[in-house]
Amino acid sequence: MNVGVIGAGWAGLSAAIALHDAGHDVSLYEAGPLAGGRARRVPAAGRAPLDNGQHIMLGAYQRTLQLMRRLHRDPDSLLLQFGLKMRSASGDFELRCRALPSPWHAVAAVALAKGWHTSEKAALLKAMAHLRPGGWKVAPDRPLAQWLDEQRQPAGVVKRFWEPLCLAALNTPLADASTAMMARVLKDSLDAGRHASDVLIPRTDLSDLWPDHLPADITLHRHSPIQRINAAPNGYTLNGKHWHDALVVAVPPPNAKRLLADLPARPGTKRLLQHLDAFSPVPIATLNLILEEPWDALHEPMLMLDDQADPGRLGQWLFNHAVISNAPDRHPLISIVISNCRPENLTDRETAGRVILEQVCRQTARFGPMPKVAEQMLIIEKRATFAATPGLTRPDNHTPWDNLALAGDWTNTGYPAVLEGAVISGQAAARCIG
Repeated sequence: MNVGVIGAGWAGLSAAIALHDAGHDVSLYEAGPLAGGRARRVPAAGRAPLDNGQHIMLGAYQRTLQLMRRLHRDPDSLLLQFGLKMRSASGDFELRCRALPSPWHAVAAVALAKGWHTSEKAALLKAMAHLRPGGWKVAPDRPLAQWLDEQRQPAGVVKRFWEPLCLAALNTPLADASTAMMARVLKDSLDAGRHASDVLIPRTDLSDLWPDHLPADITLHRHSPIQRINAAPNGYTLNGKHWHDALVVAVPPPNAKRLLADLPARPGTKRLLQHLDAFSPVPIATLNLILEEPWDALHEPMLMLDDQADPGRLGQWLFNHAVISNAPDRHPLISIVISNCRPENLTDRETAGRVILEQVCRQTARFGPMPKVAEQMLIIEKRATFAATPGLTRPDNHTPWDNLALAGDWTNTGYPAVLEGAVISGQAAARCIG
């Protein structure tokens, strides 16, 4: 079969590789200059490329790791891997998984956590124990803040555990976040083997990690936005000129709705288009600080920042690329992530950069002065994820049209908008073709 894939993000790329491996002829259409979608490099003259946002993976991301190996990309050398560790930059809190069988590695992490009272540890363990017997399922789904109130989670546990994990995994505030999706993340990370909760951070840029390494006979059309899909005899045409037996549409929901709206109506078409219209995009910002020299005293790859809602406290996680890359002389780069970033705080990029830098300097004072910043770049991905809210109906990969499938982290994967979800969805979409 001659299959067209619209969109070369991680979902579209995964679909293309799976289709190729199933023996189909595959053409990828990407509107931009690079494959990778929201997880790609941002080229820059005169310095090493940056990513369009800081991403991490987990040991539970088995589909992604298998895909890397399929493309002869070695996860052991390309990813820094360490046991889950939530350590505050200020040094007053630490939760670290231990070298024990699952789930005892997580139980020990809570029991031995630094910065909580015994009653707080007991409350968190009780909440976990409430979820596990039921297969980590929550019904009916409801806002995570409501569920935490029901479980009587102390303020310190909410601040140091639930809120950071919720923002990192769902990019959605506690008051709006789906408890069911949060529980799925916990199940697959904390209750799926000791290494499932390991943190994996790319040592290379996200495009080089694997999107740049497609099989040679997959045709990638860069700078090729698809404006319309037309039904044709036994297939589809794209922009009135590219004909394919089958299609995978792997673009964000608003783009997918626009492309599908003009196809002949089928049973279920109206319902699908309504579901595509229900997603709300949520931004993520990353402030990259290129230092004049390595920050030798900062030896942690990743630290939690205090993001209390007052001016100058916007960042939630700090990433130290000198340690991540294991090449401090070549990578004196610090990245600060602002999940669910509030547009009003980032309208003035210069001010936003200054207040976040002040936050980092205050909270990392125990590591000594930060070296001077040679260059800084604030990257805002306006549609980084979708709001992971209760009751959100997410489309399946199948559509009302024959041999036309959907792919994206926003499809019904059970996961929030994470890289593993995109890979799972792309592979599922490929199985719909044939």
